[in-house]
Amino acid sequence: MKFDDGQAVKISKTAPKHFYMLGEIGSICGMDKIRTNQRSLELEVPVGSIVYLVEAPCGKSIEVPEIHLSKL
Repeated sequence: MKFDDGQAVKISKTAPKHFYMLGEIGSICGMDKIRTNQRSLELEVPVGSIVYLVEAPCGKSIEVPEIHLSKL
């Protein structure tokens, strides 16, 4: 696991538009491993990838693949 619960992260500006709050920061509030082809297609990452639930300061949250996150 690359990020810890509560850790501040930034969503990459190069992430597909449906994943990001452009340049917005947030904090990790959950994680999941992609186990099915359907989830893999929905999140545009291979089966076995890690996705994190990122909560923005406004309280809005979104699932973002690990490859589109960086530590602050």
